[in-house]
Amino acid sequence: MSRHILAETLANSRKEATRRQRIEAEQRRRVELRDGYSRLKDIQPEASLTGLLLATSNYIANLDQSSKILHARVTSLDAQVARPSEINERLSLTV
Repeated sequence: MSRHILAETLANSRKEATRRQRIEAEQRRRVELRDGYSRLKDIQPEASLTGLLLATSNYIANLDQSSKILHARVTSLDAQVARPSEINERLSLTV
């Protein structure tokens, strides 16, 4: 009988530890949300939560679009730089 009680106590202890870990993780998540909201509020103090999220979403979309444009420009410039190098290499092989 004592083995059964020991096993049950151990199982309850594990369940309690898991429950505590989940509670702590949820508390950390809430703190991170509050901190993020606070930082956004510092940038646009008059905005509502919905307004902040919309403005942030638009900003990220604009950054993404700018990033794509810049990557395309870098690719184009890389091709322009590579072309004279290829021509120089061909010329050096023919001489």
